[in-house]
Amino acid sequence: MGSPVSAVIANFYMEKLERKALQTAPAECRPNIWKRYVDDVLDVIKKDQDTNFSDHLNSIDDTNSTAH
Repeated sequence: MGSPVSAVIANFYMEKLERKALQTAPAECRPNIWKRYVDDVLDVIKKDQDTNFSDHLNSIDDTNSTAH
């Protein structure tokens, strides 16, 4: 299951990524709703902007992993 501190570290990282993602997202693909629980995210964006927002998330992620 990992270290007990893993959840805390994941939460800090997700908070940092979330803040940066929402502040720097282009207006046309900015989510209308953004809800997060630990490392799961529910967002509501325009139907034709899902790829643009995913590309934006990938561009700011320091870990070089990709979100789909």
